[in-house]
Amino acid sequence: MLETPKPHFSYSQLSTLEWSESDYITKYIYQRRGEDNQFIKLGKKLALALEKREQGAEDWIDAVRIKLPDYPEREYEIKTVLANIPLVGLLDGFDPKGSRIGEYKYGLKPSLTKRKDQMLFYSLIFW
Repeated sequence: MLETPKPHFSYSQLSTLEWSESDYITKYIYQRRGEDNQFIKLGKKLALALEKREQGAEDWIDAVRIKLPDYPEREYEIKTVLANIPLVGLLDGFDPKGSRIGEYKYGLKPSLTKRKDQMLFYSLIFW
């Protein structure tokens, strides 16, 4: 098995590898990350506000936050091993009682196909 800096395989790794093998090598083997784009920055800001459940950070965050479903757990890690490959998922939101997974997408054109693929990956780990 190829040794990599990360001892597991995530949806982000899978998605990057499918997009570009050279990007995967740069990001996950050599651990060189590019600068976050404006959508990633906004998403991180919103994720932090959701996780802390704080009001008043910024008007747009409050407006979005009150429209989104709330989950008891935020940034919830799930793990399993499949065919000797450790798989990891980091859920934006999770409700353990109802087994609900919450995942938010940010971007100019959020891809429904990528969202479905990510939920399938998480479902594989979860179930």
